[in-house]
Amino acid sequence: MRLQGSRARTGTCCFWAIIWACPARASSEWEIMLYLWTQMGCTKLTYQDFNFLGTIHPEKRQSEEKNRIKDYAGNYIYEKIGIGADVLKLFNQSEGYIEPNGSAFNYVYQYKDHLGNIRLSYSDANNNGIIATSEIVEENNYYPFGLEHKGYNNVVNGVENNYKTFQDQEFTEDLGLNMHEFKYRFYDPAIGRFASTDPLAESFYHNGTYNFSENRVIDGIELEGLEYVSRRHVIDGNGDWTTTDTNYYQMSEDEINAAGGTYQSSSNAASYGPEGKGVKHTYVDADGNETGTRWDFRDDSTRHGLYSGAGLITDAAGDYDFSFQPVDIADAIAKEHDMNYANAQQVQDRFGFVEDTRTLGADNIMVGKVNRALLGNFSASSLGVEQPFRSGTSGEMTAALGGQNIFIGMLSNYKQWKSNALKSFGFSPDKPQDIARISIMKDNNYSSYSRSQGNVRATIIRTAEEMRRGQ
Repeated sequence: MRLQGSRARTGTCCFWAIIWACPARASSEWEIMLYLWTQMGCTKLTYQDFNFLGTIHPEKRQSEEKNRIKDYAGNYIYEKIGIGADVLKLFNQSEGYIEPNGSAFNYVYQYKDHLGNIRLSYSDANNNGIIATSEIVEENNYYPFGLEHKGYNNVVNGVENNYKTFQDQEFTEDLGLNMHEFKYRFYDPAIGRFASTDPLAESFYHNGTYNFSENRVIDGIELEGLEYVSRRHVIDGNGDWTTTDTNYYQMSEDEINAAGGTYQSSSNAASYGPEGKGVKHTYVDADGNETGTRWDFRDDSTRHGLYSGAGLITDAAGDYDFSFQPVDIADAIAKEHDMNYANAQQVQDRFGFVEDTRTLGADNIMVGKVNRALLGNFSASSLGVEQPFRSGTSGEMTAALGGQNIFIGMLSNYKQWKSNALKSFGFSPDKPQDIARISIMKDNNYSSYSRSQGNVRATIIRTAEEMRRGQ
């Protein structure tokens, strides 16, 4: 087979297509695997037959594998065959995952090694507090570069789970691919190399363009990617933190090149450092020893800048930090929106970004300013937002504005409908004790909203709330 890779970004969605020439068919026909990341983070993987004109062949598949559809909704993974119904396969929890078993659920726990690879999955099926051999769901043993050992420990008791097993990446066997799906590239553990070149190859001359983990597979993991900000938190003997920031997104072109990062462009809204987009936190003890790291929204295609999308830049304790200058106009509008949310909500009474009708005003303000920006008004003073670091536009910024317009617009529509409904029953959309009386998660409210505003909008809002509750 011959591999061609392509990536395109349009509106609120990021499409990845890996196209394989299929030797079993005419040369004009292709097997296409299409990955779709939406603004909300849902991913759908579908398989279809296309010819070079894009015509779908409707004939029935000989293999169910080729006609399988997998849906990723936050932590929940669904599958269906053909036009059948979605079936929940599993969803993740902090110590492993949970799989349905009739009307009940089985808790599967996982043991990881020092590199984060899942080595053992087990479940106390009879709840006796003892793990018997028959309760071991799956065991994984790896060669140094990630190829699984074969010939022993091959029994899977329950649903086989290939999700984030090796270095927190999914292993796909679809179409005989047998590769790990990293953020930007596919990795083949059989040869210990990526299937495409390193997008930062020019910044790391010492490393081969297809190398995996710089060939340090015993004590290191793959830091794949192309950080807006690197934060170093040092704790003193009294337990007080001192934070030092390296703001890559504010560096000049010469500075970012010297740091081994990527400079802003007509596509990228902001410069970022050598370890990818996002915010890296490094923790250091009083003796100067690094004790750990964590990331805010690392290489997350569902967000933009420091404030737009799920999650925000945080401080040493993990609390939201509004002290940073936004990247561009889209990020500046999003920052104001998040600050308005914080002012509208009380910590002890938060209902989330979907259901809290007290934030309707914040949503309406954001939609109005986003629409003005989409019409060409990029003046921070005119829009009444903080002056961003970058005054110009980029393809990424335009896409972010489009996504904000669609999704925040939907939130505004739902909260307005919910506010009106609460008032009609004599309740207040501003009182915490009343807000929970109506919810998109209640079937009768979902049906009522769907009839009023459309099934597609109702489904998206409900999915967003399901994802929020699952986090």
